[in-house]
Amino acid sequence: MTADLYTPEKIKNDFEVPDVFMPLILAHPRLLPGETKDSFYTLLDIMVGAVLPVEDTEWLATIDLAWLQFDIHRYRRWKNLIIMSNRVGALETALSNTHPGAALIGATAPIGVESKMQAQEMNGNPGAHPDLIARLKSHGYDEDTINARAFEDSMVPLVTVERLLSTARRDVALILREVGLQREFRQRASAAMKQIEHDEERVIEASGLT
Repeated sequence: MTADLYTPEKIKNDFEVPDVFMPLILAHPRLLPGETKDSFYTLLDIMVGAVLPVEDTEWLATIDLAWLQFDIHRYRRWKNLIIMSNRVGALETALSNTHPGAALIGATAPIGVESKMQAQEMNGNPGAHPDLIARLKSHGYDEDTINARAFEDSMVPLVTVERLLSTARRDVALILREVGLQREFRQRASAAMKQIEHDEERVIEASGLT
C-alpha cells in the first residue's frame, strides 16, 4: 500500500491552512472502495489554487467546493458504471432471445444460465465468441442496439444521478458567485474608506489645521 501523498503536515504547509480549519479539511468525505484520500485532496488543492482563500468565509467556501467536486466526479463514474452493469443484462437478453433452442419447451433456464456466462465473458473481452457476435448481428443485435437497450434499462437510476450532478454543479456556481460578490464588496468598501480618508485630509489641509 502506497503512502498518502497529502499528509496533514503537507496540507497545512502547502495550502497555508489556518489552524481553525484543519479539522474541517482533515474530515474528508467517507471513501468508497476504489477511492482514496489523495483523490479528494487533489481536488482541494485545485480549489485552493483557484479561490486563493484569505477570509474565513472563503476557506469555508473552498472546503465546500472540494466536497462538491468530489461528489461530481463520483456521480460521473456512477453513470458509466450503471450503463456498463446494465449492458451485461442487455447482452444476456439478446443472447437468450437469439439462442437456437429458445423456442423449445423447458429450455429457458439452461439457456438463461448459458447466456449469462457468455454475456459476462463477452463484456470483459469484446473479441470473445465471434460466432455469437455473428448470431446476434444476424438477428439485428449490433453494438448500438445492445448499448441502446442498456441505456434504456439505466434510465431511472441515470435520471437520479443526473439530478444529483445538476444540483452539485449549481451549488458550485452559486458558491463561486458568492465568493466573487463578497470580494467585490470588500474591495469597494476599502476603496470608499480610502476615498473618505483622502477627502478628510484635503479638508484639513484646506482649513489650515494640522
